[in-house]
Amino acid sequence: MLDEALVKYNLVMPQLGVLRIVNEAGRVSQQDIGDFVVIDKASMVKFIDQLEKLKLVSRKSHETDRRIKLISLTASCHCP
Repeated sequence: MLDEALVKYNLVMPQLGVLRIVNEAGRVSQQDIGDFVVIDKASMVKFIDQLEKLKLVSRKSHETDRRIKLISLTASCHCP
């Protein structure tokens, strides 16, 4: 049922998990999210790309290590 509800938002379950983690953490590295939800790097990039396209998250380089991508919710993401 949840999968069906997510379809109207163009989301899949793993993306919902990503949004929950970012909502709780505030700002978290892409690698840490992948480690937490046990998603490989390629899939994580795909999920984050889609969330960015939907304007739900933003991805920025870390201040001191540009290899690290930090993920945060956007103002248009109305997560509780």
